Amino acid sequence: MATIVAESLIAEPQVNPAAFSGHCSLMPSRSDLAADLWVRLQVLPHPFSGNYALLMGQIAPEAWSVWIPNYGEATVCVDALGEVCSPSQICG
Repeated sequence: MATIVAESLIAEPQVNPAAFSGHCSLMPSRSDLAADLWVRLQVLPHPFSGNYALLMGQIAPEAWSVWIPNYGEATVCVDALGEVCSPSQICG
């Protein structure tokens, strides 16, 4: 399966379930990510899922376990994660 590598932040995330396959390209982990933080998604697993995710735990240097509103739990490649969001905004 192919993994999506985000070229830049985009206003509207695109739908691409491949970024949630758990088959991620090896890349350095991000130091700004930690469990219990909300992050914007640069790609979505489904057209009706939320465009943000709650980080639950890092499962590999290049992948996180997350919870996505209107979707559920998923494994997400680091390159599909955008900026960290404030809890009061929840990436809105």
